[in-house]
Amino acid sequence: CRVCGKSVKDTDIRTHMGEHIRKSLREVPEDGIKYPVAKSYPCGTCGRSMDDGACPVRIKSAKCDSDCPSSYAFQIRAASTFRDTRPCTNVPIACPFDCQQTHWKYNFPQHLKERHPSWQSLEQITVTREEELKLGIPESKAVLWPPPPAPQPPSSPCCGQKRPAPGSPRTPRGRYRLHCKEPHNGKFPRVFWILPGAESTSQKIAPIIGDVFT
Repeated sequence: CRVCGKSVKDTDIRTHMGEHIRKSLREVPEDGIKYPVAKSYPCGTCGRSMDDGACPVRIKSAKCDSDCPSSYAFQIRAASTFRDTRPCTNVPIACPFDCQQTHWKYNFPQHLKERHPSWQSLEQITVTREEELKLGIPESKAVLWPPPPAPQPPSSPCCGQKRPAPGSPRTPRGRYRLHCKEPHNGKFPRVFWILPGAESTSQKIAPIIGDVFT
């Protein structure tokens, strides 16, 4: 291993380097490091930066194809599956946003931030908390990535928008409710009945005394 100097089998180097990369991303200190993992686009098998064109990676016949001296050909589909014995899922992935680039899975946060800042969600780049724990990340720092979306506040009808009555005792059939965002007689907001067929505004909108919408 170029990073720590340990002797690692070719077929285990991807998982071994994946542990170094995740610890670097989570700022977990390691002892005996000879050459730290690159902060920008680290290679998935040697840890060097790929910014200067070193260690280009490709997908060829569903296998990893890289010019890295530490790389070996492996089936991407099998390697992308989490297992207790081989928890690392860091594999080359072709970007789905038509930029014609292929990156290691663990480097996608940087790629998306730089090239596709409006991205929403990509299941194939998910790194579970269980994977990070198996790769030596402490529980206090192990997280799901990308994080789940923040819950959205419940939507409410705009002022003046009608919707069918839910059929409750306070909402007779054939009438509608109006959630008004404007104050009425010092109270804000209010719930009104909209009476279909009323001839005047005063007849059409009749406030319900004491029914305050919260």
